[in-house]
Amino acid sequence: MGKSEKKKSNDNATVTNNVTVEIDYEKLADAIVKAQKKAEEKPLEAEERQKMKFRKAMCMILCNKKDTKDRMTMGLMAIPLELSFKVLAVIGWTACGCVIVAGVKQGIAMFLMQEQLLAQSGRMVFLASVVVLLFLLSLLLWGAANEMGRTNDKNFVAAIFSSLVGFAALILALIALEKGELSILNLFS
Repeated sequence: MGKSEKKKSNDNATVTNNVTVEIDYEKLADAIVKAQKKAEEKPLEAEERQKMKFRKAMCMILCNKKDTKDRMTMGLMAIPLELSFKVLAVIGWTACGCVIVAGVKQGIAMFLMQEQLLAQSGRMVFLASVVVLLFLLSLLLWGAANEMGRTNDKNFVAAIFSSLVGFAALILALIALEKGELSILNLFS
């Protein structure tokens, strides 16, 4: 049997005997050094390529030669949604903090006045439930904002955008209606 011959045992397993491997460590070290140099050079090349890709893509979009596959429109709707949800969440957390401060003031006043202890304790329970609800609503809005930033479904973004614009229009219409009623009543009196 030679050096690289294989022999079969009784249980169909292959056994190889007398295998020698010679490693040239100088060539291996040179290959490692070359690989490290290439790895250091590649990020710079990738950054330059990305800049060129951006410039080229921008020119192609301006000349109407690049199909963006609705990504621009989706971004135009998703970014305001994400920002508005985050602003509403921050407003909710601020209101939550204000309600906590009001609750602490109410609690101090409640212990100083001791005569309306039962009526004031109901108000404290109400304030605590408002804080919990505001906190949870703000947390949901923040999560929805993060979801808007990650989503790729243009139909979902368009539906949420439409509903938010409709809700804003409803609020503006109610404000205009309220102001309109007040001005009409002032004319007749």
